[in-house]
Amino acid sequence: MSMIVAVAVIMAVAVIVATAVTMAVLGRLRARAAGQGLIVVVVVGCHGGISHTGATPGSSGYADVMRIGALSQATGVDVDTIRFYEKSGLLPPPARSDNGYRAYTQDHLERLAFIRHCRALDMSLADVSMLLGSLNSRDPAELAEVDRLVAAQLGKVRARLKSMQALEAQLVALQNRCDADHATHPCRVLEELVAAAHGEACACHADPRDP
Repeated sequence: MSMIVAVAVIMAVAVIVATAVTMAVLGRLRARAAGQGLIVVVVVGCHGGISHTGATPGSSGYADVMRIGALSQATGVDVDTIRFYEKSGLLPPPARSDNGYRAYTQDHLERLAFIRHCRALDMSLADVSMLLGSLNSRDPAELAEVDRLVAAQLGKVRARLKSMQALEAQLVALQNRCDADHATHPCRVLEELVAAAHGEACACHADPRDP
């Protein structure tokens, strides 16, 4: 009996020590993560050890979460825009951690990066919403809408490009009026702009078919 009691006492002490060590390590991890705007998720096993921790956003296989500041830094999207996307329904609202902070996951990061890419292609929020809704679709009709959206966007860009090329030609014509001889006569560029303001013909808006 005395041997059994001794073993039981040793096991109890071992559990207490393991728990104390676990809590000390957890405290250090939390302190380190707090400086980076992260929240450490820790699962304590039945033997008192740390079986899984996560403290690096974007690392696969980890149950890590991040605060909005870390999400903003990781994606290049400012905090106000992230909150706007949440209110618009483009980004699902995150869960709240025990201390009340928003807890964003890897799924939020990837979805936000997708939205940012679409916006960089000058797609409207409505278009982005449609694309997000089609991500997991296998419906041919729905996927055909994605193709039509991209084709329509390409048409807009080409029309804008044509307009910009016309603007470039106007500016070149205006610039050609300048001979840089400002000491002997007024600025030709300003004269052209004043003439246009008076409703008169100017170099930059002349009909290209005119001689």
